[in-house]
Amino acid sequence: MELIVVDPTYDHEGRDPNEFLSALRRELSGVSKTFDCRDVDIGFAADWPAILAIFTGLFFLGKPINDNIEAWFSLAKKFKSMLKQIAQKFGHYRIDETGATLLGISIIASQENEDIADIQQISSNEIQFNNFPLKDPGHLDHHPDNLYVQVYLVNKARIYVFGIKSKGTVEFQHTFNTSWLDF
Repeated sequence: MELIVVDPTYDHEGRDPNEFLSALRRELSGVSKTFDCRDVDIGFAADWPAILAIFTGLFFLGKPINDNIEAWFSLAKKFKSMLKQIAQKFGHYRIDETGATLLGISIIASQENEDIADIQQISSNEIQFNNFPLKDPGHLDHHPDNLYVQVYLVNKARIYVFGIKSKGTVEFQHTFNTSWLDF
């Protein structure tokens, strides 16, 4: 899982980049203790320094949500809380597809009052905008502006469809009952 946080100290006298990085590391450690921070530049025509955080210790992220629903819910809550703190303290950030999945799960858990016995991610599509051709396409700083369109089947009764931007905003959400009488 990757997260970009724009450096709020850049081009501002009196702001200490080391304080920013220390504060950011404290926020990131609320989600996982194992992550790597790299300096990146996400500017298109000019410099826009940022930190790329790569979380490495979230072992269950490669497994289906149903294999460990409670762990996914717990991580989704921590991730959403961390993003709120990052937005308040540092400003701009970008999430990857896994981060969008965590936000979607958080919304579903809230709307279902956490009464979820079964949840499946049916589809997840990443629509990339503004690629940086000279950067590693395997990392978020190559394509920081994305729309993630994700579809979930919950309790074999409802379909949730989300459009989540990489800046963490839910651009659209639809819920459908799967019963043929309601569909």
